[in-house]
Amino acid sequence: MPLACTLTVIDPRADWLARLPAARNLRTITHENPADLIPTLPANAFVLCMTKGHSTDRPVLQRALAERTFPYLGAIGSAAKATILRQELVAHGLTPERAAQFFCPIGEDFGSNHPHEIALSIAAQLLKLRDTLTPRLPGSVSSTAVS
Repeated sequence: MPLACTLTVIDPRADWLARLPAARNLRTITHENPADLIPTLPANAFVLCMTKGHSTDRPVLQRALAERTFPYLGAIGSAAKATILRQELVAHGLTPERAAQFFCPIGEDFGSNHPHEIALSIAAQLLKLRDTLTPRLPGSVSSTAVS
């Protein structure tokens, strides 16, 4: 059973996006500055920032936190990276309270650093949150669209 969601991947590297497998619920967008597209995302989007590092994560997080409130906003990385990102966000004008409103590290803590297990832990966290946001009848299968 496929997940009832649409995955949109935004990246400046067209060659990298071309390597992703084709799927009905996968949309790719080549854009030099992914932060520019924050205003175009649906209000119910779960936003995950998985860029090349702090310098490319910060503008995406900055714009998302300054302009929008998403049900989920997260950046892949360690607790140390989260501290640095939050300091940079404050230095660029966000309040400390607003700069704290994103997940990092992302995913459920399974105690593993293996890439496949990290991916599963992130999916588990997103599904768990989706199901807390969408009340379900006992025994029903959730079909809420999450972008």
